[in-house]
Amino acid sequence: NGTETYKFFKFSATQLGDGFQMGEFWINAQAHNYAENAELRVEATCTKDGQVVYECDDCHALLSKPIEKAPHTYVDGVCKVCSAKIAEVTLLPTRGGDNTPYYAKFRYAEGVSDAEYVDIEEGWNTVDFNDSEWGELMMPLGSFGPYHTRWIGEYNTFWFRRDFFIEDPSVIAKLTFKAVHDDDYTVFVNGTKVVHENGWTDGENDWRVIDVDPSLLVAGQNVLAVYVEQNFGGAYCDFGLEAKVAAPIAVGETGYATFVAPFDVDFTGADVTAHAATLNGKYVKLSDPVTKVPVGTAVIVKANEGTYRVPVTTDAVNNIANELLASDGVTADGTQYILANVDSKAGFAQATPASVIPAGKGYLVIAGGSEVKAFYPFEETETAIKSLTPALSEGEGAIYNMAGQRISKLQKGVNIVSGRLVIMRYIKPAFKIEEAQVVSMLAESLPIDGKTTVDGGAALTKESDWAIWDDDEE
Repeated sequence: NGTETYKFFKFSATQLGDGFQMGEFWINAQAHNYAENAELRVEATCTKDGQVVYECDDCHALLSKPIEKAPHTYVDGVCKVCSAKIAEVTLLPTRGGDNTPYYAKFRYAEGVSDAEYVDIEEGWNTVDFNDSEWGELMMPLGSFGPYHTRWIGEYNTFWFRRDFFIEDPSVIAKLTFKAVHDDDYTVFVNGTKVVHENGWTDGENDWRVIDVDPSLLVAGQNVLAVYVEQNFGGAYCDFGLEAKVAAPIAVGETGYATFVAPFDVDFTGADVTAHAATLNGKYVKLSDPVTKVPVGTAVIVKANEGTYRVPVTTDAVNNIANELLASDGVTADGTQYILANVDSKAGFAQATPASVIPAGKGYLVIAGGSEVKAFYPFEETETAIKSLTPALSEGEGAIYNMAGQRISKLQKGVNIVSGRLVIMRYIKPAFKIEEAQVVSMLAESLPIDGKTTVDGGAALTKESDWAIWDDDEE
């Protein structure tokens, strides 16, 4: 009679000789009366879909529906549930290859505009806007291809909002907007327009990928807002936001900083180098540059003053000798040493007892009673040049400093002259001599094999034309 809901019919058949007897012939059996069976429910995790199971109260037939995977729960870049390490993050998903639905807040209006966009309400594209009165739409929206809500009609307009939360936006190194659109659309992040395009993409799999400035993100709640209109032919809208994570590193004017990796990071090709640190007698020795640093590992970083971002990796292994420890807010008791600059020398100085070493910084523990020093500089032989490259060996009389920069004259300290290490310590010619002659003399008198430390002053006394002064006399 049109008032009941029907889904299937049921009958029985009994063979009798050459024919069948029909019985229990229900041509209009009523639809199942499903209710959730809580005992059969399987919750989703970050690695596996869950399942909700419904059971018919009348016939006990079962119906199951998937529960989408839960997001990872990251602590220091590692998921505390499955131990996955963060590298790329989907802030707002698109439908993906499996046509997974998602939801967006929306408003709708008939008609289109010649302008790039029209404000449906003041501040609709900002994070503080109250969208509690907006509807919610299952996405993608379209008149073709894989969609979850059908786009009906022509010459109409939608406004969308999708919220997302970021605890620390400084770790976002790259932000990418992805969309399939038909027709014109305009995109905003926290109220700032990031792209407007007329026309349409070529089908539901022709993705527009657009870089977005990560500085538009804020700590806490953020919003991605999209204006899209249908002004010709088909209609489609699917959009999301992805990010790549990197570790920010700030280096001061001394050129050194301590850094504790918030997740696995890769220094390969970066403008900053990472080093392990060990105590070597009265000095702190830095290792050769290390590339991949595991999460939670403290290292010394070297670079010009500035802020750097080191990309995330997923396969770092802790296999280097390193005495540097990662602080989680340690209170100093007199045995902790922190990075410092004393008399223009970088190294580790004793932390003031009862002071707190900030979390995310590295420190050394040096115990030894009365024999310990208040300051341990970096080892003197630690230089920017680890070996003589062909470029540094070319040209008779060519002079380089230990940063690898070509210089016009010898400097006090360590120089590279004609491909050989030369140490200059408090020297002065007894009579006037041409610079070219000095270079030739030193290159012949001070060859160094890269392992032996040579006292430059003592070596120069072999040349009768030179006089040597003490520190005080200098």
